[in-house]
Amino acid sequence: MGVEVTKEQLDFAFEQRKGYAREMQGAIAWKEQNDGDTTKIREVSAKYQALKESALEQFADANGQPYTDKSWAAAYWRAVHTGAGELSTGALVFNLFREEIVTELQENPDTLSYFNVFNVHKQEPNVWSRGEWTGQNVLIRIVQRMKPAVGQQAARMELAIDMRFPESTKNIGYFPLGWVGEKYRSKVAIGETREMRIYTDGKYMDEAGRTITKTARLFNQSMTQEQIDFLNGKMPAGLYSPEDFGLPPN
Repeated sequence: MGVEVTKEQLDFAFEQRKGYAREMQGAIAWKEQNDGDTTKIREVSAKYQALKESALEQFADANGQPYTDKSWAAAYWRAVHTGAGELSTGALVFNLFREEIVTELQENPDTLSYFNVFNVHKQEPNVWSRGEWTGQNVLIRIVQRMKPAVGQQAARMELAIDMRFPESTKNIGYFPLGWVGEKYRSKVAIGETREMRIYTDGKYMDEAGRTITKTARLFNQSMTQEQIDFLNGKMPAGLYSPEDFGLPPN
């Protein structure tokens, strides 16, 4: 996150990362020994939420003004992504600064970290909707294509994604993947190419019982699996469930 932070903010965030990692590992072990009871995990989460609130009140800049939530989110982000050997400390920053992190990932004007692609199952030729995407590495390019008329809406030019899946031995080259979601269009440019990871975001079963992808989500290669799991509505794979953090189940 490209936000200026101070040394005292970073020092505090690093200390919180260490303590969180130690206590959360103990809480996870307790959960495994007590039939999946998440009481201790919730207690650790609540404790570090309270410590965050205390820090927001305790620290101030040279003018006596409190640091912004965004700068604290940046400090924690750097702490958990700098030499962090502990287990899943990234959950700390997501747990404490959920709104700030999601906003940053969506609104960063430099590089859009992820975006959704719609109507995968309606493309011609219909190549990439058959099956479920689970994080494969793909090549994409932004193009402009005529979108067919639908109901009262006339045909029009819109931004679309063409995709190439290097591992495919049947579909060689680029084929239409889908349409770029409206809120992402200002953040991409015609002719732009990227290497990304693809996940199915919406799907259905056809009459033959096969999975068909309706919408897909593309993530930059720079994003960690923990960040992807979070944005896909999952907490770190294999460790937590959303309920552990007071969130509704997926």
